[in-house]
Amino acid sequence: MLDRELNQWASSGVEGHFDTENAWYTYHERMREPLGKLIGGKTHEVAALNSLTVNLNLLLTTFYRPTKRRYKILVEEHLFASDYYAIEQQVKLHGLSAKECIEFIPWPKENKGFSLEIIKHTIDKLGESLALILLPGVQYINGQCFPIQAIVESGHNVGALVGFDLAHAIGNVDMKLHEWQVDFACWCSYKYLNSGPGGPGGIFVHENHLSKDLPQMAGWWGNDPDERFTMEKAFIPVSNADRFQMSNPSILALAAHEAALAEFDKTTIRDLRKEAKRLTNLALKGFENLDIHVITPIEWNRRGNQLSIELNNAMEVHKALREEGIVCDLRDKNILRLAFCPMYNKPEEIALLLERLENLMK
Repeated sequence: MLDRELNQWASSGVEGHFDTENAWYTYHERMREPLGKLIGGKTHEVAALNSLTVNLNLLLTTFYRPTKRRYKILVEEHLFASDYYAIEQQVKLHGLSAKECIEFIPWPKENKGFSLEIIKHTIDKLGESLALILLPGVQYINGQCFPIQAIVESGHNVGALVGFDLAHAIGNVDMKLHEWQVDFACWCSYKYLNSGPGGPGGIFVHENHLSKDLPQMAGWWGNDPDERFTMEKAFIPVSNADRFQMSNPSILALAAHEAALAEFDKTTIRDLRKEAKRLTNLALKGFENLDIHVITPIEWNRRGNQLSIELNNAMEVHKALREEGIVCDLRDKNILRLAFCPMYNKPEEIALLLERLENLMK
């Protein structure tokens, strides 16, 4: 697919935007259907564009509109740093104090999962002061799946908008964002979506909002495509999630993204989840035999493909595993994150991992 686009550029130059068989002008539209399937959204509610934090800032500009009465944002205590930077600066752009506006759900004891009861209690406690809830679909440190539907219902009950960072959720767990009435979401594509480092991010915006006159950042690729080249001095947003596009996308990056998403058309999230359960259960049994502390919730409906383990010598173990070609991720100096990807990981690889861990622990 990359060769196809390079050849198009070599032979057509700028005219590649309007090639009858492979127009770059509408290339981004090819991502709508596969992305919609992965997150449970309608095709007009999704768009592939930018990168995760850029998209988060665009969405916060639209959906965080604080008032004197309703101005707080609720996040979890160990949210990804880039998300916090975006939220903090958005608060400051409104001339407000991050200390007064940003509220945290406390990190659970023993690194175990957040309880729905505590999340709901925090939402109810903030009540009418709560403008926005932004939580992960899957928490990046402990691998917990957040109960998205229940959180949305709780947030909407107090009048707040609810959004999610799906970086570790998309391509990993089953979601129904449209049905669950999620207001907005964003994600990257270089984890479970396999589109490569810095690959195109994506957004979901519920159709409830798309017909509104939204305050938003604007660029010509979010303008009505029929009016895009008239160069009129008026922004006419297209009536779907594409309205949040700023500039024409990188076609080479989208080509890699298209190729990666095509792999998901060969299977279903349901089948991938079934295999993920088999793989992660094999790993959990092995960790139990080795007396390794797992901080990811054990219940299947509360986790995805990631298992996080806590080791006193995690840095040394991480380095030793890497030297043997086993790639995992180190967090907080004593936590190893292991992602068992059902699309390409095999039980034999888990057996090898457990064997290496046992030898290292000896």
